[in-house]
Amino acid sequence: MTTLLGELESKATSINKKNLVIQDFDTKCPNRNIFVVGGPGSYKSAGYVIPNVIVKNQQSIVVTDPSGEVYEKTSNIKRMQGFDVRVVNFKNFLASDRQNFFDYIDKDSDCSIVAELIIKSAGDSKINKDVWYKASVGLLNSLLLYAKYEFEPEKRTIGNIIKFIQNNKPNQDEEGSVELDKRFNELSKDHPARESYEFGFAVSEGRTRASIILTFVADLRNYIDNEIRSYTSDSDFDLRDVGLRKTIIYVMLPVLGNTVQSLSSLFFSQMFQQLYRLGDENGARLPVPVDFLLDEWPNIGAIPDYEETLATCRKYGISITTIVQSISQAVDKYNKDKANAIIGNHAVILCLGNVNNDTAKYIKEELGNATVEFETSSEGSSSGKDSRSKSSNKNVSYTGRALLNEDEISNMQQDKAILITKNRNPKIIKKLAYFKMFPNLTETYIAPQNEYKRKKNQSMIDKHNRLREEWDKKQEKIKQQKLEEYKEEQRQKELEKEQQPQEEQQNEKVKESKDKNDQEDKKDEQQKINDSKKAFYEKLKQKQAK
Repeated sequence: MTTLLGELESKATSINKKNLVIQDFDTKCPNRNIFVVGGPGSYKSAGYVIPNVIVKNQQSIVVTDPSGEVYEKTSNIKRMQGFDVRVVNFKNFLASDRQNFFDYIDKDSDCSIVAELIIKSAGDSKINKDVWYKASVGLLNSLLLYAKYEFEPEKRTIGNIIKFIQNNKPNQDEEGSVELDKRFNELSKDHPARESYEFGFAVSEGRTRASIILTFVADLRNYIDNEIRSYTSDSDFDLRDVGLRKTIIYVMLPVLGNTVQSLSSLFFSQMFQQLYRLGDENGARLPVPVDFLLDEWPNIGAIPDYEETLATCRKYGISITTIVQSISQAVDKYNKDKANAIIGNHAVILCLGNVNNDTAKYIKEELGNATVEFETSSEGSSSGKDSRSKSSNKNVSYTGRALLNEDEISNMQQDKAILITKNRNPKIIKKLAYFKMFPNLTETYIAPQNEYKRKKNQSMIDKHNRLREEWDKKQEKIKQQKLEEYKEEQRQKELEKEQQPQEEQQNEKVKESKDKNDQEDKKDEQQKINDSKKAFYEKLKQKQAK
């Protein structure tokens, strides 16, 4: 499990295995990450990527392949070496394996990561931190959570989220109600999707809500494309397969402008995330090591926490080769500080030449200075009447100069490369072109890239079956719960019916008793009146008798 870097200088016309410069799997360097920089025509593919794809046969490989050349020249070789060959083609989705990012949303927090990547990659990086950006991320996060819990497994796709938005308008209708609000309000108050929605989009009104919707729709514009919907509708292989069995993934990127960077950056973000989780489940080590060869790395899009990944990936058995045309590409994609941190997390820098002035200056500073010895001499003569004499002086002085200056770096011979390794002296080495190492090999096993046929593997079929079983169990549990609630409701009604006659009888008895008491009270009152009248008349008679 080695990485080919080049060949030591020699007079031999053919490649000598003893002179190969390689990096072993158990290298004493801080990590196995390699930063490769070289301008157009500097043999980045022919002298580095293709030779390493051919010779690496004990680990999985993920290689970006902008033109498709690497796939065409090596895929059949890798099949013969026992690799499962996969293609993720962002140039031609019809000749690509599919990847649905929902298959890797294991936790609620994953929804926010996906939402931010989709929205961030779609917008302008200079203004993507404004209020509309944050609100758009929040809305998509709520929708992802809704789909995670409320959509059937097969329907958890970005295409179905767009349909959900179309069927449940986020703005007010003529009656002043909002269909999207209704859908979220139907959920329980402690539902993750409802909580996210109520603390975000739901509090917006009027023009603010309209602006958020416009931003949101603009950010999802690429996902309306039918080919992209098809690509994200399912997954033909599990990203974890790369760390479980020998697999090679050829990731083909558009050469001129990657308009779907949200997809490519999301793909690599979830790839690293899944491999780290798999490693954590296996004692912080992948069952099968994985090497990433990221040619035209800036065209992938911004990968979250890339510098942290570089700093921690070795313990999991991961190595990353970051390949660029110039240092300024890294600065433009991130910023100067982050670019320096990213480059600093590569133990090896390999400069293939044909670089611009900024890159030449950077390599010059990385090489440092050398001490140069200068020898100066002077001669003098003198003459007199009877003789002539000569004298000479030699002086040795030492001075410092750049090991290589910028012109020497920029104008380096085409077959030469500069190797800079941490804690070791730099070297000038010869490049290894695949057509010299393996004459006629790649031409014998050509595989046209557009003839690739996708096929869903068994591990993903099993995963989807498990998701369906979990969903069915959940629905059955909900069904039983509703049935129990219905039974309880009916039981209460029956009890009410049974209790009603008893209550009526009791009420009737109470009423009769009350009526009887009222009658007796009336009799007593009447008797009192009668007795009072009788006493009055008796007194009246007595007075008349006197």
